[in-house]
Amino acid sequence: MKKFTLTLFVIFLGIISLFAQAPQTFKYQAVARDNLGKIIVNQIVGLRISILKDSPLGATMYMETHQRGTNDFGIVTLNVGGGTIVTGNFNTINWSNGEYFIKTELDIAGTGLYEFIGTTQLLSVPYALYANEAGKARNDNDTSATNELQTIVKTGNTVTLSQNGGNIDLTEYLDNTDNQTLNINGYNLSISNGNSINLPPDFDHDTLNEIQIISKTVNQISLSKNGGTITDSDNQSLTLAGNQLSISGGNTLTLSGAVDLDSDPTNEIQNLSIGHDTIRLSLSNEIKLPHDYLTLNNDTLELSNSNYVVFYDADKDSTNEIQLLSTDQNTLNISMGNSVIVDTDTTNEIQNLSIHNDTLYISKGNFIKLNFFEYLIPVGTIIPFAGVNPPNGWLVCNGVAINRTTYANLFNVISTSWGAGDSNATFNLPDLRGQFLRGIDGSSNIDPDKLSRTAKYFGGNTGNNVGSFQSDLLKNHTHNYILQGNPYTNGTNSYYVNTITDIKTSTTYSTGGQETRPVNAYVNFIIKY
Repeated sequence: MKKFTLTLFVIFLGIISLFAQAPQTFKYQAVARDNLGKIIVNQIVGLRISILKDSPLGATMYMETHQRGTNDFGIVTLNVGGGTIVTGNFNTINWSNGEYFIKTELDIAGTGLYEFIGTTQLLSVPYALYANEAGKARNDNDTSATNELQTIVKTGNTVTLSQNGGNIDLTEYLDNTDNQTLNINGYNLSISNGNSINLPPDFDHDTLNEIQIISKTVNQISLSKNGGTITDSDNQSLTLAGNQLSISGGNTLTLSGAVDLDSDPTNEIQNLSIGHDTIRLSLSNEIKLPHDYLTLNNDTLELSNSNYVVFYDADKDSTNEIQLLSTDQNTLNISMGNSVIVDTDTTNEIQNLSIHNDTLYISKGNFIKLNFFEYLIPVGTIIPFAGVNPPNGWLVCNGVAINRTTYANLFNVISTSWGAGDSNATFNLPDLRGQFLRGIDGSSNIDPDKLSRTAKYFGGNTGNNVGSFQSDLLKNHTHNYILQGNPYTNGTNSYYVNTITDIKTSTTYSTGGQETRPVNAYVNFIIKY
């Protein structure tokens, strides 16, 4: 919403009239500005003037309109009381009866729609109007033109008016008596001990809808509420077509000189190389470097085919800078220099190396842990261990589910061969408690049951794979035996020496839970991680 400012200079001029009767008007001047404070120059503007009685919101006693042009300084001048009357009679206004206010409205565009500018009190009656009243005054019967004149005199804090006009004491008004307070109530702005004016209202009653926000996205600058968008970019591109070099948003140049007729941007590239005293340029010629020699003649160093330098030894003595080293017991001396104390003990630097388990010690020094044993044994190696608690870098093969990240090296080797853990973050260690180890059958076909082997833990390997288990203790199998003599009637056979009559074969059954095993001892199987 546009707002305009009218800077008002209301001038009440004492008009020296050449007419028999004083004119019923007074001068009004104002400077017209737009909403940005810019002066409106040399333009016809419309003004509507209202005279209000008793208050800024009082009754309209008179209203008129004017069409006036501003000058080069934006000043518009008019006579209040001399415009086109809208309502009321300017000549009948009783200026001595109460207070009067002048209300100003402005129409810049000439649409007939006036915008409220402000209201201000007329603090003195225009001279011309008083003059009109004075012209109606009756004769002064005492025929003295000066006996009504009085003189006002200030003595100290007392002001006295002559001819028994009385006096007043100003003492109580001297300090802080001109302090005033501003107050706003709605659109009315008032000052204590002074007047008040009505501020122009915001017709849409929205204190925020004129606020706009500026933003930038990449090189696009935008103003909210349809304020538009501009591109903030000075990027330009160079292009070359033949010998025409162009820049976007700019001009084109014609490159003078030879044109690259073969359109190959690399075939002019050459390489420099040097071999001994020869510098060569590929695709071109070579040059020989001249041979220079250095020679020293007394104090002069010369370079053949070039210049020479002379060394100056100010004392002319070629031996006085020579120094000698000597020792005196544990003192080392340098002639024309200083001395230092040296250690004469030939054994105190000797240290002894010793090793204990995986730790290497040096006497009078530190120790280090030797880790090469760790590197010799690959991750995933299973060995029997005679202790209860495994050493560092080893875990007991007890089937426990462990973290895949913490034991990433081991997981990369055995994965879920022995069990998938929770199928997400863990995997199972081999569970070799109470087990004998057996090599995988592979393609040897020694184990007839290799395809029926099972997994001990969920997700583990089965069949002919590392990590599978044989679930039963004693599989059925066959034995060959010799049947001697004649069997008894109770079905048993006698194995006494006799003539061999037959060879039989029988199959045993996998019944019972007792395993067949050799004499054994307990150990912990441990795995390297």
